[in-house]
Amino acid sequence: MELTLLWEQFGGPHEFWNSAVKNGRVIVYNSMDNLPNDVFGKKVRLYLKDSTAAHSSELFGVLSIPASHPERILIATGGSEQLQIDKVLIREIQRLK
Repeated sequence: MELTLLWEQFGGPHEFWNSAVKNGRVIVYNSMDNLPNDVFGKKVRLYLKDSTAAHSSELFGVLSIPASHPERILIATGGSEQLQIDKVLIREIQRLK
């Protein structure tokens, strides 16, 4: 909730997150193998691999791992259902320090 209020105050999630990157307040994960527990349950920015576009797709939300499919990640973006993403499709995950 606090992060959502900060996003609204500072021009949305893109502006807020870009500012955090510039100020060194972001931890980046490039390998999806053995992600630490502290990346789950917190707001993150997730970049998807996309070979058809000039830039990668990005999502903001809260991550979790489904117990039945540990090769996938769930991200709650604020919609009615969580999105399920195969780990091989993820290029990078960023979280705030």
